[in-house]
Amino acid sequence: MVDITFAGGNSGGETVFARRPCVVVGPHASAHVTVAEMIDLGFSLSISRDVGRRFSIKPIEVTVGDNLIFKGGLYEGTATVDLGAMRISVVALDLDLVVRENEAIDRAGVRILRRACSDTVADFPAVLVTAPSRAIVSFPPDQAVVIGRSRQSGVRFDIATVSLQHARIGFESGQFWVEDLGSTNGTFVQGKQVSSRVSVAAGVPIHLGRNATVVGVTSREQLAQVENPDGVGAGLPIDADKIFPSLVSLSEVVRPSRIALRRGGTVGLGRDPGCDLWLGAPHVSRRHCEVHVSVSGDVRVTDTSTNGTVCSAGLLRSHESYETSGEPLVLDFGAGITVAICFTPEDEEKFKLAHGSPQAFASNVSPAPHGAPADALRKRRERRTTTWFNVQALGLDGAQAHGPINKFLAMMSGLTPIGRVAIVLVVVGLVGVVGILGSMLVSGLRW
Repeated sequence: MVDITFAGGNSGGETVFARRPCVVVGPHASAHVTVAEMIDLGFSLSISRDVGRRFSIKPIEVTVGDNLIFKGGLYEGTATVDLGAMRISVVALDLDLVVRENEAIDRAGVRILRRACSDTVADFPAVLVTAPSRAIVSFPPDQAVVIGRSRQSGVRFDIATVSLQHARIGFESGQFWVEDLGSTNGTFVQGKQVSSRVSVAAGVPIHLGRNATVVGVTSREQLAQVENPDGVGAGLPIDADKIFPSLVSLSEVVRPSRIALRRGGTVGLGRDPGCDLWLGAPHVSRRHCEVHVSVSGDVRVTDTSTNGTVCSAGLLRSHESYETSGEPLVLDFGAGITVAICFTPEDEEKFKLAHGSPQAFASNVSPAPHGAPADALRKRRERRTTTWFNVQALGLDGAQAHGPINKFLAMMSGLTPIGRVAIVLVVVGLVGVVGILGSMLVSGLRW
């Protein structure tokens, strides 16, 4: 909390609550707290959180030389800086004394009061923000911290490449964990993009998109080791936006929205949280399919699901594969969930302009998967809706039929055995009902 009191009593005071690990107070519009009266001072103030309730205040953007009326320092809990024309007071607020996500207000009030009266402020575990500016946020082990650009984030960034709610970090059983919250530019640990909750050893950098980095620390010794200039910045991920081929999705239930495919690697797609690309829909198999990239850059999609994988070229069933070399492809998982395999930035842009349509690259795709003739592929049926009707087979076969008789035969061929038995029973039943009604009518006329 930053409280500003102006000298002379001519202007009222200002109190600002800033939920940020680093706050800039200055005369320019780029500052988080803009104070026009500071223009004559020739500098702004940077307030950065440190371990526990400690924080540092230092002058930045100096324009009047080294003759500063304030040199800066490290403070515990509270601090007051007298700048002549104004007095700035800073109070460090405790992160554990805020309402948790989806917590009822009455329960939160009781919990916060008890913790404020009984617990001391924990110094560790803590999250060290190493880029773009240094700050430290301590948090209790039983309360995870959200990282992002939103006001509700415990660790807040002002970077466009960081999503509003980018990731969540916590501490359990002596180890940190991190979970991506469906961010746009991804969360990386040791160069690998993560989607579901994964464990992270203390001291290992966690990269949020391209320009933000945080590190979990558990002691002052570890903090000093991480802040060693030889270690900071090591292992930065390659810019994921420039790696191709890549998996791209615009669906809200797909996390992360983009994965860069590395040569020689395999990526799993499915409903299982352990999959590299998580598809949060009940009709998706736990591990629905796999995407493998060869050393030469060719991509192979292999079905591992129960009901098959639909791609731009047709339906893959029971470990069937489709290979593509440089031609983009769309995987359609139903219910509006699509994932594109893009080889160039133009492919990705085309997929986005098509709003994730399964037909975004229809004109570029070969007519059949690898090792499967087109006729055989067209006749494969996926039982999606009921046990009686294969809707996809009806659409594939019916589209090729001409004339009422051929369409009727195509419809019959699109039914499962159970569906055919049901149709026969319905026809027999209708004939029986018509016979009974006819006999009753004849009997009535005779009477």
